[in-house]
Amino acid sequence: GAGRGMTGLVVAGAAGAALGNATPSAKKVKLVLVEKSGTRANAETSIRNAEGNGSKEDCLRLDLVDVTRIKCDLAHVNMSTALPSQLRSHSSKIVVIAKHLCGAGTDLALKSLCNIGAIDGCVMATCCHGMCSWAEYVGRNCMLRLFCGEIGGLSTFGEKEFNLLRRWTSASVLGDTPKPNSKTNGNERKEEHTVGGDEEEKGRYSNTHMFTVVKELGLVCGSKGLGRACQRLIDYGRGDFLRKKF
Repeated sequence: GAGRGMTGLVVAGAAGAALGNATPSAKKVKLVLVEKSGTRANAETSIRNAEGNGSKEDCLRLDLVDVTRIKCDLAHVNMSTALPSQLRSHSSKIVVIAKHLCGAGTDLALKSLCNIGAIDGCVMATCCHGMCSWAEYVGRNCMLRLFCGEIGGLSTFGEKEFNLLRRWTSASVLGDTPKPNSKTNGNERKEEHTVGGDEEEKGRYSNTHMFTVVKELGLVCGSKGLGRACQRLIDYGRGDFLRKKF
């Protein structure tokens, strides 16, 4: 979810400054945060501290921001009823932003927007593509058109193929050559961005290892290029979902 909400705070503050300079009597910017758990040192604290301290010279007008925090999981929130009544009017402009919305979290966020009716902008910095899931992925119809149409030529595309695609995304942060003799120090910090999957799943895809695919196909882009392409393909499906819904 929104976490501390500092990205939204900066955007709302900048919008408040622009509106305040253009129209002195402008209404406050409504900042709505969706997060299932509470956090410390959050956006609400910064806004309370800024009350009555704004001026026209400020590039961020936090005094012109009203914040509402919705404590709910993205998988369960109904944005059409959770949004403040002012934002449900046709005169309001709604912009959606998200940073570090890991894996399927991006898809859950996109699904939560479907009941709003219309949005004026959407910017999401996606990450952790290896943690996506076919069940929650919003671009399934797009993948079917791409891979089972004239371009892909496959007879089917489903969870098995998608799991392979998401596993390949991890190559974007790996080197272009495998290191079979490298060992992980048990005292090292566990990486946050990891790819899910048990031993059975890993064995199932052993004959399609990313380094093997890169070598056999002679991909000039290398394993990093393959991983990045898979990430962009997953996000392309999400973009297709947005274009068709809004």
